[in-house]
Amino acid sequence: MKRISENITIEAPPELVWSILTGFDEYTEWNPYISRVEGEPRVGAKLEVTFHPPGYRPVTLRPKVLGKRENRLLRWKGHLLVPGLFDGDHSFSLESANGKGTRLIQSETLSGLLVPLISGKRLSRIRLGFRFMNQALKERAEQELSNQDEKQE
Repeated sequence: MKRISENITIEAPPELVWSILTGFDEYTEWNPYISRVEGEPRVGAKLEVTFHPPGYRPVTLRPKVLGKRENRLLRWKGHLLVPGLFDGDHSFSLESANGKGTRLIQSETLSGLLVPLISGKRLSRIRLGFRFMNQALKERAEQELSNQDEKQE
């Protein structure tokens, strides 16, 4: 089993970060790591997710949503070919930070027979993809918050 995790603090409330994170239709506009998600973010739903680890070809998986807590958690699990061969349990956790911001933690636990064969380079590229996505989400959320503030003035 291997675990990858990256976190970032976003100067926007969890509700705004959540709306961007679960706005799958807009991923193509801002997300450099997960370029496409089809389906609904609800427990039991099947998704179709296309990942773009930097330096590697895109991979499309069909995970099942295992957890959803509004403004707090989105979790899915997918398999390569059959369960137990190469499984990925992916989650996004949101926590309040600084009283008005959000700490986003994106993580993945990899398990299955093929996991020991994954190179360190591939794992570092997945981690880099997490960083790219987290940073892009931060920029989008903070820009949207700034735009909302300007409209209120």
